[in-house]
Amino acid sequence: MKNNLKKAFIDDEIWILTFGGGFQRANIYKKGVTDVQKKELRAYIKGYIRKLVKSSYTKKMSDDGSHIKNISRFCNDVSDNFKKILKRGRFKIGIGQKILNLYLKYLWCLGFIPEPPHCPFDRIIISKLGLDVSWTKFDDIAHYKELASVAKSKAEPKSLAEWELEVFIRR
Repeated sequence: MKNNLKKAFIDDEIWILTFGGGFQRANIYKKGVTDVQKKELRAYIKGYIRKLVKSSYTKKMSDDGSHIKNISRFCNDVSDNFKKILKRGRFKIGIGQKILNLYLKYLWCLGFIPEPPHCPFDRIIISKLGLDVSWTKFDDIAHYKELASVAKSKAEPKSLAEWELEVFIRR
């Protein structure tokens, strides 16, 4: 029982940090969205990502192509199910990648999963790449692929996850 309570506590804390990091400047909701609707969206995202992590990230590192497809599907699925409350009816790629990549980063740092294939792309990390892209605004998977490609070149010989962790800690 105590172990389950500890796991639940850590999971709740991770989600608080993940949503804080993913939604902080994103302005994702239409005007007039209720707290109940926001809670439903967050619960949906948690369930979706938990299933995704279990199926794609717990045993081995997901490859680039699979990870990119997961981000695209995730954003499309959230958009399809919550377009009535989302600004412009869309859960943007930039926001979706930040949520998924940040959650994976926390799980990896805690030793729950193998190293993730990418890192959370936010203002700090994108600026370290010498790019001027707003992660909260982009909604094209091609932009995400470009960010990952530029970051991989910058990170070599390290992995993206290791490189980002060093850059983030040094900020």
